[in-house]
Amino acid sequence: MRAQGKRKLEAYTLISNETKAFLDKDLQEHSDFGEVDNVSFEFSGDWIAINGEKNRAGSASGMVILKNSFAAGLLSASLLDKRFNLPRWMLLR
Repeated sequence: MRAQGKRKLEAYTLISNETKAFLDKDLQEHSDFGEVDNVSFEFSGDWIAINGEKNRAGSASGMVILKNSFAAGLLSASLLDKRFNLPRWMLLR
């Protein structure tokens, strides 16, 4: 069980870092998020947090950026870590 917890932490950290990298590339003048220090998430609770604030976005378009950045971060992490058991494709709408 300890190995599973370690693996989950590694995977979640990679997803968080990749999502943060996408958010950091957003143009500052259009960003709802300001300085992004960290991204956390919980699949079972259906939330994404920036700097500890869940589902933080100042506008509907900001929420789209957040969710798409997370999806892209998840895809990117799965491409970087071959141990991910996720489909390696993405469809955004």
